[in-house]
Amino acid sequence: MPATLLGPTPSREPRYERFKEMAEILRELQVADALELGAASGGVGADGKPKASSDLVLRLKPQQEHAARVTRLQELLGVKFVDNELRLTNDFLNRPENGLAVRTRSMMGILFYLSHNAEVPELHEKAGLVTRTRSNGSEVFDWNNVTGDLFRVRSSAARPASSFVVVPYRGNWFYIADNDLESKSTFMLLTQLFNLQAGQIKTVAPALTIGVGG
Repeated sequence: MPATLLGPTPSREPRYERFKEMAEILRELQVADALELGAASGGVGADGKPKASSDLVLRLKPQQEHAARVTRLQELLGVKFVDNELRLTNDFLNRPENGLAVRTRSMMGILFYLSHNAEVPELHEKAGLVTRTRSNGSEVFDWNNVTGDLFRVRSSAARPASSFVVVPYRGNWFYIADNDLESKSTFMLLTQLFNLQAGQIKTVAPALTIGVGG
């Protein structure tokens, strides 16, 4: 995910085409069951026992019909698969020949990214309440080109009749349409990520105290 898409709405069109193409190829290979993600081996230590590793491995199942797409994927990543494997590591200095250094984004960064495709009420836009991203030709940039159908928040002056979730804000209603299955799935995934990040909530029972003395 390009770093320019993970903060407040930029005023100029971001560079996203290569990342989007890479994500589309990965999705094609996943749907075709030509790709799998698993734990990487840490090798063998001096004591002869297997070493633990925090890396992941992207394993390719060779299929002739996907050869051109795999070649293009390697060009976009700048890394070649070795023995049909691509190692995903967080070590930016000592990555192996087939290693790709990856840094995951924060929940806030993910929310910023998804929020760019929220539908802005015309009155809010005219009042200058939002940043409008401009393309190189100075026309308003369409953020749907970046996020696609992944997540879309619509707006309405009146409360929508059919919505999955809805929030009132500044005289308008912002909502996810009940028939927008892609956005609903993304919203549910976000909810699960929030729950995982929050962890287990510990409750503190009231302490019983006994007064001493008069």
